[in-house]
Amino acid sequence: MPHITPDAEITLKKIVESWMDGLIEEKLVGFICPEGHIMAAGVVAIARPSGGLLISLARGTLYLWNPSDNTEALKTFIAAHLSLQQQAWLESVDLTAKIDEKACKITSPVLLIDSTNIWGDLKILESEKLSEHLGYHSLVADHSERNLTDGIAAQRLLAASNALSLLAFFPRAAHPPVAQSCC
Repeated sequence: MPHITPDAEITLKKIVESWMDGLIEEKLVGFICPEGHIMAAGVVAIARPSGGLLISLARGTLYLWNPSDNTEALKTFIAAHLSLQQQAWLESVDLTAKIDEKACKITSPVLLIDSTNIWGDLKILESEKLSEHLGYHSLVADHSERNLTDGIAAQRLLAASNALSLLAFFPRAAHPPVAQSCC
């Protein structure tokens, strides 16, 4: 956030205090599209259904989110953590919140998913995104007549390096140690 208003600062403080007091837990972030539920790698939410803070682990940035947020800034923030295929799916999604008449509440296409092992789940999401990017690289290497723009190539390289950086912090998160027999 380049500039934080006094109101936003108060909101951020309340969110972080609630999180530190154990009243809010970290959640994975994603969105709903016709292809299913797509989760964003490298993003954690400290939020309630009424709104909260999206934290980019990959870029070190924050986004103050609420369910009625359907701005291009939100799409850009989420897209920065997606593979190219997922970005295409996000482009087709309207992030406008809808009213769920049966539940009498506002629902957002932005998903906040509980996780029992958030670091392991983030590691898996980064691995999946990295696999897709490496698949694109392999495809391009096999078909050198296809030209990529510098921007796409740079984005793939950045995504791969972000994935490797995140994975380096949590080498055993997705795979707990296995008990060994002594005899």
